[in-house]
Amino acid sequence: MIVPDMNPDGVAAGTRTNADGVDLNRNFPTRWRPIGHPGTLHYSGPAPLSEPESGAVAALILRLKPTISIWFHQALDLVDESGGNVAVERRFARLAGLRLARLPRYPGSAAGWENTNLRGGTAFVVELPPGRLPPSDVARFADAVDDLSGRYED
Repeated sequence: MIVPDMNPDGVAAGTRTNADGVDLNRNFPTRWRPIGHPGTLHYSGPAPLSEPESGAVAALILRLKPTISIWFHQALDLVDESGGNVAVERRFARLAGLRLARLPRYPGSAAGWENTNLRGGTAFVVELPPGRLPPSDVARFADAVDDLSGRYED
């Protein structure tokens, strides 16, 4: 299953936060803590899963129990060792032509929450390169996703 966008309000407004000013990737329960206030870049919301978008995505993940979840972000141009199966993350990085690196463990992140709550699965973050992706990059990333989906299906 592909969820094309977890934050349609933010995309429409050209911001990282949703319509309530919450950074949805700081709104998941694992290691959640209050960060900022409405209008600041990484405001974590009044409570974990306080936002309809993060609540809906969490419910979907708990219902589907995916083997692999890939969270596409932008613009660090790497695959994060996000705390799941590093062999899966390494394979995706190689296939996508991205370096593998470990980013800080941000409080309230979706991938961190998923890796903590769904044992046996792997959630990881792919930080796409900055700007609009050329079709050749899109094809390479799609091929990497396709490779993992065929390799790790239940």
